Amino acid sequence: MSSAADPGHRSCEHAALVLDSAPQLVAVADSKPSSRGYVQASLRVRIAATRSTGRMPPGRGQGGKGLGATAPPQSVSPFEIINPSTFPAPLALPNDDLNLDPAYPPQSLLSWIRSRDRNEVSQDRRTIYVADYPAVDEDVAFVTDWATPAATRAPGGTATSSIVPPPDVALVVEYLTAFYHGLAVKLLPTPLSFVAWSKRPRSTKKSQAADPPTRIGLRVGASPTVVGVSARACPDAAFPRQLDLNHILDAALDVLPTDAYAVLLMDLDDDYCCGRAFGGSRVAVVSAARYAPAVAGKDPPHAWPASHCKAFVADAVAAAAAGAAAPSPPSRPAAESPRDEPGSALSAAVHAAAATDDTGTASGVWLARVARTAAHELGHCLAMDHCVYHACAMQGSASLNEDLRQPPYLCPVCLAKLARAVAGPPPSPVDYLVRRYAALRRVCGRWAADAGMFAAFDAWLGVRMAEMSGLAGSR
Repeated sequence: MSSAADPGHRSCEHAALVLDSAPQLVAVADSKPSSRGYVQASLRVRIAATRSTGRMPPGRGQGGKGLGATAPPQSVSPFEIINPSTFPAPLALPNDDLNLDPAYPPQSLLSWIRSRDRNEVSQDRRTIYVADYPAVDEDVAFVTDWATPAATRAPGGTATSSIVPPPDVALVVEYLTAFYHGLAVKLLPTPLSFVAWSKRPRSTKKSQAADPPTRIGLRVGASPTVVGVSARACPDAAFPRQLDLNHILDAALDVLPTDAYAVLLMDLDDDYCCGRAFGGSRVAVVSAARYAPAVAGKDPPHAWPASHCKAFVADAVAAAAAGAAAPSPPSRPAAESPRDEPGSALSAAVHAAAATDDTGTASGVWLARVARTAAHELGHCLAMDHCVYHACAMQGSASLNEDLRQPPYLCPVCLAKLARAVAGPPPSPVDYLVRRYAALRRVCGRWAADAGMFAAFDAWLGVRMAEMSGLAGSR
């Protein structure tokens, strides 16, 4: 997959990496806030957003790696160590989510604590269940055909042998176990299956193609109750039909075990979007369809972490300005770092991802995409809103292109929410964060050769853990 700003070749060396968002790199003639696009909050505001008081700790001075850098290591919160090359700003490229909605309200730790939609993690409810892809009843065998990308079909309409097997849900569970360290993550024992919604005569493939149903059923286990799921023609013809995620989420509500904190349903069919969550109800669904290599292609050359490449960002801004008034010169020097900057988590991630160019597999890339979105949707079940503070796994996304440019890590603000939800409000969350990072490194390190995201995340984690090594509780 490629875009006008990302021509789809590997020739770019990513010589410099941008740490600012695109709108902040270009001045505009009109000084009204609405015309300036997204503007990242100041470092002081971002640090305050990680604290339950919503205020800066007293006596903190400006440091090179965050406001806590000048304080004694024993008194510094890990959320105060914000090296911009570890936690850069959201890119907010033209037509990205934050570019389209730059005033999206931020959710600080304090506002998250006060959220009425937040469900506490308790001893009785601290398990995340992940449901395997629904089985397909023989009466609706055509649903299997709906999940077959048009790009993999032979001229006669049948699937070819080039189809890559979908991600193993057990591997998604393994990734989520590390990402949500401290919570149990298990496969849901209750099977789901697509069944006929109406009792109309069994259709052949030919008759079904001429008159496809507008609704199918989704059964939970052996229950006689069947949830109706709307189906429609796929607008871009990438798949024969699409299913309504909201209706699939209705089925998730019926399957929520008593000890579950949340339930995530996996689906192979093309749905109205790649993922959705009813956060307050603790249910989410992820469609793997659009992430399939047959649909989305290989990772583009400027997928994360190379999405922060200065040349790529400049090209994206220039492409958007083509035919319109030329942007003004930069209002200030762009915050950037060389690709080979020592101690840079982003630089380490770019190098690691580049090393997988010849080893990455289609199945590994598909797994990485699905795992990242699964982690994002479950974040909503923990009442985390879309993040506007940093480039972050909890950012909103306006397109598949933007999705692939976003990182798999949580920024300090969102990480503060997760640590408080899972580990509670101890004096220092350092021990929990170190154990979580170590768990993620074990998973990503094993899969590093299969996908650039896993290799890059592993390298990023190594640098981040080194940044925290002097903090109390980090050993």
